[in-house]
Amino acid sequence: MDLLTKDEVLAFAFSRTINLKKIPDSLINSVQEKHIRPILGDDFYEAVIAVPTSYTALTPYLEPIIAYFVKYYILPDILIEMSDTGINQIAGQNRQVADSNALELMRQAAIETAQIRISTLNKYLYDNQTLYPLYYHTANPSYSVEIVAGIIFEKDRSQSEWELSQGLRRSGNDDY
Repeated sequence: MDLLTKDEVLAFAFSRTINLKKIPDSLINSVQEKHIRPILGDDFYEAVIAVPTSYTALTPYLEPIIAYFVKYYILPDILIEMSDTGINQIAGQNRQVADSNALELMRQAAIETAQIRISTLNKYLYDNQTLYPLYYHTANPSYSVEIVAGIIFEKDRSQSEWELSQGLRRSGNDDY
């Protein structure tokens, strides 16, 4: 089951309307599987998908993540079309075709927005673990690694989540 409709994707992630046929029917589900399931874990994800109305507090966190990842994936198809005549850039009347740099900037902005929303979701889930017994934050990949500029760093687990969020560093001589 999709947690978001194509119309909702447009409302969250696009400033102008696009042809809904540009969003493949399976893409929203694929985004959920690739980006939401690892965060929630299998059991919690299956519960949310089975009865999304039981998890309405999660909706404001999940929907933008899905929408911006969908935008990231479909942007090339909006601007470039492949047919039996080859690959063509799509341009409307009285419009200038965007170059590949503009496309990459838009895609980068979409993925960064999705990643910011993932951080917000992770904080919400961590702060509200008692509300979601099927959620195990240690199973969430974001708990043990951080991705910065496409580079994966292992997080220092010697500090508490509060210390990390406050930017505090522990030295060997400090007594807390």
